Amino acid sequence: MYGLIMFAAGLMSVPLPNVTHAERLQRAYPREAIRAGKSAAALIRVVVNPSGEVERCETLEIYGDEDLGKHPCSVYGRWKFDRPVGADGQPSFGVYETFVTYTLSEWLGEAERQADEIARMVQRPDVTFTVQSLPKDVGSVMDLQLVAQVTMAGEVTHCEGVEEVSAAYTNVACGALKDAGWDVLRNEQGAAVPYVAALKVRFTTEAIG
Repeated sequence: MYGLIMFAAGLMSVPLPNVTHAERLQRAYPREAIRAGKSAAALIRVVVNPSGEVERCETLEIYGDEDLGKHPCSVYGRWKFDRPVGADGQPSFGVYETFVTYTLSEWLGEAERQADEIARMVQRPDVTFTVQSLPKDVGSVMDLQLVAQVTMAGEVTHCEGVEEVSAAYTNVACGALKDAGWDVLRNEQGAAVPYVAALKVRFTTEAIG
């Protein structure tokens, strides 16, 4: 899962951090990294419990400086999120994913190279479908945001689109997710738990490389 924006769809809602906390995280550039001219970006996954508390933070990918890329998860656990809500309207576990970037574009040398690499990053979709055609007004690529309810066994039982797009594309994407299932989530004790998550789905007329 890559760089997802969190949405609410119907009764379901995924964890959303307090805006002030999110902005504070982006500004929390370690002073020693600034002095050294280091740049980095990290894709992180935060598991939020039904009370809105961070249960754990995982660094999934790092671009640029390795040590700096590990920094976001070291500070994310201090903050609370909106409580995730499942399809039944009850509090649920939830998954929040985002990119956090620290760049110093004014620096030369290695830091400049890292900043350029980070600037070119594309937030990849969770699932990609190749189709013969798309609506003329969207070109060759169309991205959808979905909210899914996932059981303890990794089965997708509810799936909803969160944007004003053709229901046909949403139905195709949700149908595929329900057929294939999704990741199993485990709590701190190692037990599988149901959860809600936002997923990015891409339809493209281009061949997948």
